[in-house]
Amino acid sequence: MQVVRKYLAAFAAACLLAVLAFGGVSAQVARGAGDNTLTVHAVAENSDYADDIAGADVVVDVYKVALAEPNSTYVTYDYTPTGVFKDLKIPANPDASDWQDLANQAAALVEPTADGTASAGATITGLDDGLYLVLAHGKGNTTLTAESDLYEYTFQPVLVAVPGTSTYNTADPAGWDGNVTMSLKPERDWRYGNLKIVKTVTDFPSDGEPATFVFHITGTRPDDKPYENYASVYFDGGTSHETTVTHIPVGTDVTVTEEYSGARYELVSSDDETKTIVADSDIQFSFTNKSNGSHTGGHGIENNFKLDKIDGGWDWTWNKGTPGPQADKQPSDW
Repeated sequence: MQVVRKYLAAFAAACLLAVLAFGGVSAQVARGAGDNTLTVHAVAENSDYADDIAGADVVVDVYKVALAEPNSTYVTYDYTPTGVFKDLKIPANPDASDWQDLANQAAALVEPTADGTASAGATITGLDDGLYLVLAHGKGNTTLTAESDLYEYTFQPVLVAVPGTSTYNTADPAGWDGNVTMSLKPERDWRYGNLKIVKTVTDFPSDGEPATFVFHITGTRPDDKPYENYASVYFDGGTSHETTVTHIPVGTDVTVTEEYSGARYELVSSDDETKTIVADSDIQFSFTNKSNGSHTGGHGIENNFKLDKIDGGWDWTWNKGTPGPQADKQPSDW
C-alpha cells in the first residue's frame, strides 16, 4: 500500500491545477474529519450550458480513492490509496495531466450506478478526509453521458481532495476547507436523428432503364443556423425504394423538395410538410411519380451531374458532354 506525502507548496500548486482542470472550489467552513461536504455542479452557474443541462437530470457517483491523514504539522496530508484503488500510484508532484490520468485509472476500477450517489448540485455530507473520484452521468445511464432534449453531454472522471485548499478560509491556518464545491466542464454535442425519403413509382417502364431521383433537403437548426443537404433514390426496377439521411441535429425543422426526376417521369404527389427531426426515430417524407410514356431519354441525374465538395460544402457539378435530357443545363437552370 502506497503512502504519498505532499508538502504544502507542492500540494497547493497541484490543487490549483486540479481546480483549473476540473472546476472551481469554494469554501465556507473549516476542515473536520467526518464533517466534510462535497457539492458537485454539472456546470458552472454562469456557463452557456447551464439552462439546457438543467433538463438532463445529471447525477454523480462519488468513491473514496485514498485516505487522507494530516501529519504532525497539520500543513500537509498523507494519502493512502484504499479498497479497489489500493494499487494506484499517486505522483509525488501531480500536475493537471497527472490528476486526469489518475482519475481515468480510478474510473476503470468501478462503474457508475444508475441513480448515482446524489443529484448534481446536491450536497453530500459526512465525508471523511480523503481523495474522491467523481463520475457524472445522466440518471438511469451508466456511461459518463447525459442527454437533454437537444444535446448530449460527455463528462470526464474527476478527482477531488476533501478537504481542499482555499485562500479564503481563515478558520484553518493551513488553508484547508472541509466544504468543497466544484463545477464540471462537460463537452457538448448535438443529439442526432434521421430523415427517410421513400420514393414510389406507380408504373416503372417495362424496359427497366434505371433512373435516379434527386431531393433537396433544407431546414433550420435549433440554433437558427441553416441546414442543407442532398439525397438521391436510385431505381432499377420495383415499385418503391428509399434512402436515409443521417446525423441531422435533433430539433431541426426540415423540408424536402424533389429537384430532379428525369424526363420520363412526372411527380404525382409530394410530401411538402415541414417536419422536425427527433432522436431515435426516422422522420419520413414520401414522394410518388409515374411514367409519362416518354422514350426521349431516361438518364438519371447521376449520369449528368456529380455531387462534389465545393468551398467546404456539397454541390452538384455538371459533367459536360454527357448525354441526357439535362445535359445542356447547369444546376441553376433546374
